Amino acid sequence: MVADFRFALRGLLRTAGFTLVVILTLALGIGANTAMFGVAESVLWRPMPYANPERLVQVWETNPLKRWTDAPVAPANFANWQKRNSVFNELAAYNAADMKGASGFDVFLSGTGEPQRLKAITATGTQPRYRGREQSRRWTPSPEPE
Repeated sequence: MVADFRFALRGLLRTAGFTLVVILTLALGIGANTAMFGVAESVLWRPMPYANPERLVQVWETNPLKRWTDAPVAPANFANWQKRNSVFNELAAYNAADMKGASGFDVFLSGTGEPQRLKAITATGTQPRYRGREQSRRWTPSPEPE
C-alpha cells in the first residue's frame, strides 16, 4: 500500500500543472457547494423566526403606467388598507432600503463609550407582535403620540 501511495505521488509531482488545476477545481467545487447549501439551508429549510410563519403574507403595490412591480406601499395607501382591512388580523409596514437602494439605514447608537454603527429599518408599531417573541434590543414606538 505504501508503494502504491509513493507511485501515485510521483505521478502527481511529474504533472504538477495538471495536479494544481485538479486541486483548484476540486477546492472551488467544494467551496461553491458549501456556499449554496448554506444559503439553501438558511432560506429554504430553517423555519422563519416568527410565531406562525405560514400566516404571514407580503404585499406590494404595482403601477402599470410607471412600469412599477413589487414597489413599496405608499404610506397613504397603507393607512387606507389598514382602515378598510377585513381579511388580515393585522397589517404592518416596513422599509428596509435607503434612497440609494441599500439594505437598511446606517444609524449610530451613542451614549456611554464609542458610538456604534447599526443597520436599521423603519417599521410601523405593530411589527414586533409578528415575531412571537421579544428580541433583546428593540425600541418600539407606542401607537399613541406622547
